[in-house]
Amino acid sequence: MSNILQPNSLGNNNPQRVKKAARPFITDTSFHIKELEISLNTKCNLRCVNCGFNIPNQPHPTSATGGNDEHVESLVHLKGLGLRIGKVVLVGGEIAFHPTLNTDIKQIKAVSIADQIEVVTNGLYPQGFDRETLELIDSLVISDYVRTENFESIWKRYVASLSDNVDLSFRRKDSWDDWFTPVQMTTSEAKQAWDTCFYRNYDVTLERGRLFSCSRIAKNLKDEEGLEIKSIQCLNDIEGYLNSAIPRPSCSSCSPVAGLPLVEVARQPDGKLIVLSENAKRHMQQTIQGAGYE
Repeated sequence: MSNILQPNSLGNNNPQRVKKAARPFITDTSFHIKELEISLNTKCNLRCVNCGFNIPNQPHPTSATGGNDEHVESLVHLKGLGLRIGKVVLVGGEIAFHPTLNTDIKQIKAVSIADQIEVVTNGLYPQGFDRETLELIDSLVISDYVRTENFESIWKRYVASLSDNVDLSFRRKDSWDDWFTPVQMTTSEAKQAWDTCFYRNYDVTLERGRLFSCSRIAKNLKDEEGLEIKSIQCLNDIEGYLNSAIPRPSCSSCSPVAGLPLVEVARQPDGKLIVLSENAKRHMQQTIQGAGYE
């Protein structure tokens, strides 16, 4: 039976979340990076106001001649240096629209650098996940913008009808961090934010052959603030970059950690969330019935 984890409703920088010292590169466990985020595509079926992934203007996660082979080459290089990753987190865009999802997951798994593979989706296009997808991954996370028990219940039955090996969890946020209101922090404010940044711990990102301290830097095309994979000679280079005491230049303008008021989750300019959720539920119900699960 798939393991169903409890919904996570606390925003990343919610005032209730206890700020802890950022430790993006760890030396006292079996892995060095807790979570490494990799985007496989940029297409999404939503246009969320305040989208942290910069949809619809998200830059491509690989170079013009790259593709998933570029991600794989980067991971192979990092593994050769002795790096271990607790979890590779695969995202989009909306990853359910990625046409070669299963092939790309197989290629990334074959590198054998990570203990787990996780896929994150908005749950509004379940057609993108078949039995093979669920058998390839360790966990599936639904960023639940519908936020109803009915939607989550159908997802639980849908996954159970296809696989009994994947952990399923839901992120049901009451609010989001503000990603776009202009801010300019002082040097000391940016340093304090950097030292306790949630995103540094859980949002180390691989894009365009570079490591980034967080996806915001990558999504804003600040490649000069990343660490080029080919230039890394040893693990100390990675530790020095990720655990640096000096914030990235982008940190002084980072609105998500500037203490701004939280914003409405997944607000759409066209109100299509209901239509998409009904279509998704209809597909899942048909799949469940076809599998004889009910």
